[in-house]
Amino acid sequence: MAFHIRILVLFLTGTSVLNCFAQDSIYARKVIDALCGKKFNGRGYYKDGARKSAKYISKEMKYAGLKSISPGYFQEYKFPINRILSDPQLEINGIKFIPGREFLVGADAPNSNVNAVFGKFAKVVWIRASNVSDSQFQKSLNPHTLLNFRGNTQGLIYPMLYLIDTMPANLERANSKFLHWLRENANTITFHKDKITWSASPQQSKVVSFDVILPKSADKIYSGIESVKWNVKSSMAFTHQVNVVGMIPGTSHRDSFIMVTAHYDHLGRMGKSSMFPGANDNAAGVAMILDLAKYYEKHPPKYSMVFIAFSGEEAGLIGSGFYSRNPLHPLMKTRFMLNCDLVGTGETGITVVNGAVFQKEFRILDSINNANRYLTKIDRRGKAANSDHYHFSELGIPAFFWYQGGPRTSYHDIWDVPETLSLYGYNNTIKLAVEFFTALGN
Repeated sequence: MAFHIRILVLFLTGTSVLNCFAQDSIYARKVIDALCGKKFNGRGYYKDGARKSAKYISKEMKYAGLKSISPGYFQEYKFPINRILSDPQLEINGIKFIPGREFLVGADAPNSNVNAVFGKFAKVVWIRASNVSDSQFQKSLNPHTLLNFRGNTQGLIYPMLYLIDTMPANLERANSKFLHWLRENANTITFHKDKITWSASPQQSKVVSFDVILPKSADKIYSGIESVKWNVKSSMAFTHQVNVVGMIPGTSHRDSFIMVTAHYDHLGRMGKSSMFPGANDNAAGVAMILDLAKYYEKHPPKYSMVFIAFSGEEAGLIGSGFYSRNPLHPLMKTRFMLNCDLVGTGETGITVVNGAVFQKEFRILDSINNANRYLTKIDRRGKAANSDHYHFSELGIPAFFWYQGGPRTSYHDIWDVPETLSLYGYNNTIKLAVEFFTALGN
């Protein structure tokens, strides 16, 4: 009972502060539009898109009044990345596919130029969901066994291409290890009904994989593969990147910290013509931490607050991993970490990764939301290595990663653009964060 009384008092005392916080999303729109602009090249590793974005964010941190704890707000590091240098080409049975819109080449693709007519020596093997049942998928732990079951007795020597038919989601999940293994060891083309997604890769494969949206003339493909042409130009290189870090000293607990983070990198470009803007993922998250930074510069917090825009997230949480091993503030004096990713919608509320792990903090967050009805609902999940919170929570630092839900479905594709973001729950999510940090401070 006493717990609930204390929380109620915190809500009432925090209300007057929130009345001063009149955020109308204009600044958020400005940041999102800027980060998704062509000059930043999708904030990836093609034509220095990520580095240009970092300079923009550092200027915004300086404008917000954050103190730098490293030269230029930057923490330098490097990692390998594979880049697709020119527009990839794909043609099947004379049907030419448009890169970005109709097909994607694997982010780990090597240089490859193929013009194949299938016959006695160049083989093609279909892998279809209808070939095997759920139980057989789950029992086929040996990939070679599964390939042989499907009628391929040649292993991976003679066939130069495997075609993976569109699969029901349950079958794909059940056999994801096999599909992953196959795409690492053979040239593959996976067909999808509608949505295809790209990624970033810190390594280069020896084989090529394509994800293709089935055309209206799919019968020309299903009737038999006669020829396939593709051309991919790529390059592996070490890329010098930065995390962007700023701080606001606390008024009474200067040696204790709250971390507010978001990754600013995205997928960049697949060649010259296919740019991945990454509005929801994660220009909106960057806007949110900058908005919070502007608020706390005007309303100094009790705890010191560290704001970090990470790079390298899309390539495997590389930037946050580097910071966790080379922190610029006393990491183990961190009271809490909040990571903002995919926060451009909010019609259906938010989901909190680690909410089921750090239950006390989640109860506080949920109670604040219930009292103020900021968001439709707050769901909780267990731990997951799906964003930049992960390395820190593995070190024992209490950390949430929250993301919003809504009707839009653009993710890791060329359609994740600013004009599709509703920002429906943006303002109230910021208010929720402010009250949550106030509760932690008390």
